[in-house]
Amino acid sequence: MPAYAPAPLVAKHLTQGHPVSPLGTRIRLARGADAAAITALSNLAFTDSHWFKRPHFYNRTNTDEVLSGILDPKVDLDAPLSDHSCFLVLDWPVALPDGTPLPQPDGETAALGAHSMPLAVCVQVHVDYDSAGAPMMGMLSVHPLLHRRGLAKWTTNAVERLVTHVLRGHRLLIEVVSLQTYLFTIYEKLGFVRLGDRGWEKYGVYDWERDMTLPSTLVLMEKRLTPVVMIEDEEEVESDDEGGDDSGVGSDSGVGSESLIDDAEVERVVAVQIEA
Repeated sequence: MPAYAPAPLVAKHLTQGHPVSPLGTRIRLARGADAAAITALSNLAFTDSHWFKRPHFYNRTNTDEVLSGILDPKVDLDAPLSDHSCFLVLDWPVALPDGTPLPQPDGETAALGAHSMPLAVCVQVHVDYDSAGAPMMGMLSVHPLLHRRGLAKWTTNAVERLVTHVLRGHRLLIEVVSLQTYLFTIYEKLGFVRLGDRGWEKYGVYDWERDMTLPSTLVLMEKRLTPVVMIEDEEEVESDDEGGDDSGVGSDSGVGSESLIDDAEVERVVAVQIEA
C-alpha cells in the first residue's frame, strides 16, 4: 500500500465513485461526532456473540476506542490512511428517495451522527500489521431494522473500492470467530479463503475462561482484489500487478459485479457479525 492516502482522496472515491445506497444516502468517512453513534450501533449488532462471551465482555467496543480509530477529514486532512484506521458510515434518512417512510431507531442507536441523522451502517477499515500491512475490514454493522435491504453487500463493495482505488491494495482481510462455523461457507462464497487461526490477545483476552464460556480462535480470511491505478486524465485502469503473493488465491473482481449469495443471506451474516 502507498505511504500516503489523505482523507480528501478517500472521500472523493467514496462519494463520487461508489453508487448511492439503497437508502438514498452515500457512504462517507466518519468524523469525531459520529463516535457515540458508531459505538451504539456496533454493540447492538454484535449481541449475537453473547452466547460464547461472559457479560463483562459483551460490548464490542467503546467510544474512546472508536475515536482512536477515526480518520476525521475535518481534523486529519493530511493523515496517512495507511498508518491509521478509518470508519465508514451510512446516514439513516427518515424516508427513501421516493418518499416511502423508513423505520427509525430508538434507544442508544437513535444517537445522531455528524450529519444530524442516526447511522444505518458502520464498518472499520484498518491496517493489519501482522499481515504485512494488509487492510482489514471489521465491525461491519447494519442496524437490525434495516436488514434485507442489501446494505451489507453494498458496504462491502465500498470497502473494496477503498482498498483498490485509494490504498492500491490487492487483498482484504477479515477475522471470523471459529465458533461461528456457519459464517465460513457464506464468506467463501463471497470470495474469501481461510488463511489460519489467531488468538484473542490483541483484543485483551489472555485467559479465555475469564472472558468467554467456550474456547475459540479468530480465523483469518482473505479476499483477493484487483488494484486500480489512476492515469493523468483520471481514467481508471485495472492494474496487472499480481500483488507478489504466492498464496494461490486467484484475482476476484469483488462482490458487486456478480452476486454469489442473495441479500438476505448477507444480512444474516451482519446479524450474527464478524468478530473483528
